[in-house]
Amino acid sequence: MAQAVKVSLYDGIGFFSTLRMVWSATPLTVRLIGWPYGFATYRHLLQRAGDLDELHDLHRRQYRESLVFRVLRPRYGKIEQMLRSKGVRARD
Repeated sequence: MAQAVKVSLYDGIGFFSTLRMVWSATPLTVRLIGWPYGFATYRHLLQRAGDLDELHDLHRRQYRESLVFRVLRPRYGKIEQMLRSKGVRARD
């Protein structure tokens, strides 16, 4: 029996959508220095997450473990809103 391949959120939205999403969700005051870090971090989070619940858990874990992420992070609420507009849903 073949196992289903887990499709990540990153596979669904792609590189350029991730760039735009992280750019607009990063606060203006730290955007120039925080955007590259936020993009690299969120790219990995989106590659590991299959739905919004997993992404939220990964975001919370990263927030707890990294002081740099706390300061430079893209805001999760904005990311979630953009993903929902692209048709991404939480686990049923």
